[in-house]
Amino acid sequence: MSRTPFVGGNFKCTGTASSLTSLVKGFNDSITGYPEVEVVIAPGTEYLGLVKAVAHRNIGISAQNCVPKSGACTGEMSAEQVKDVGLPCVIARPTTRRQQVE
Repeated sequence: MSRTPFVGGNFKCTGTASSLTSLVKGFNDSITGYPEVEVVIAPGTEYLGLVKAVAHRNIGISAQNCVPKSGACTGEMSAEQVKDVGLPCVIARPTTRRQQVE
């Protein structure tokens, strides 16, 4: 059984609506020749809807982080919210956030 090649991009805290739209449109043009590669990108939370609307259907959109349960976690996204907005995955405990949770 062979593995599916995977390319992922975490945008961290970079980009604007305009620059991310241009970037994702470039990705859309680039992936058409590589149907066997799984591509997932993770924009900031405020741009998830925009990127999801612009991205080719073969590009997966991921949340950058989430907390396990809904509640009083200002600025965070819960696992329930990630699922509710239709995101198939999340970067679990990225290194830049580990110390804040533990």
